[in-house]
Amino acid sequence: TLNIITLLTLKRSKGEGKTGTLAVPVTASRAIDLMAKTYGFSVHRTKSSARGLMEAASEEGVFFVGEPTGGFIFPEFQPSFDGMYAIVKALEMLAKEDARIHKLLREVPPSAIIKDKAPCSFEHKGMIMRLLAEDSGGKNLELIDGIRIRLKDDWVAAYPSQDKAYFHLVAEASTEQDARSLISKYSEKIRKWQV
Repeated sequence: TLNIITLLTLKRSKGEGKTGTLAVPVTASRAIDLMAKTYGFSVHRTKSSARGLMEAASEEGVFFVGEPTGGFIFPEFQPSFDGMYAIVKALEMLAKEDARIHKLLREVPPSAIIKDKAPCSFEHKGMIMRLLAEDSGGKNLELIDGIRIRLKDDWVAAYPSQDKAYFHLVAEASTEQDARSLISKYSEKIRKWQV
């Protein structure tokens, strides 16, 4: 859903001559970066929390904020989530662009995102974060919300649950098998480091 609404927003914003930035969590698909580049917009990566997204919506120049589970913010209306407004706005953009969802789907660059959880006791979370950073030395890292490790076009993100004894793992790759392989690799590292 995020990719489709983002694409629709980019098309509509370009048609209206808008400039600016869209904001998405660090775990959102790389397809968003590719689509934004195509339409001449920039992407700001945020924390995955609702607060992080709403803070981004309050920043100057941000015209759209979205998250993968279907929450969308249109700062021109208000810098917080509003489901009813998002539905109406999506329908309005579909009508104004005379767009069909099945055609929009074809324009979204393909990729596979896999999510999982790796058990980790509360007392080991800090150590695991440090070891992930050390283990990823020399790789392209983003430290926005946990650790996101870029491996050419693919990436894996690990961030601790705030109230549960596990790490969230999210991986994106060109194929589902490659994404699962990344999840397995980092899940195993987290398991071994706790022994």
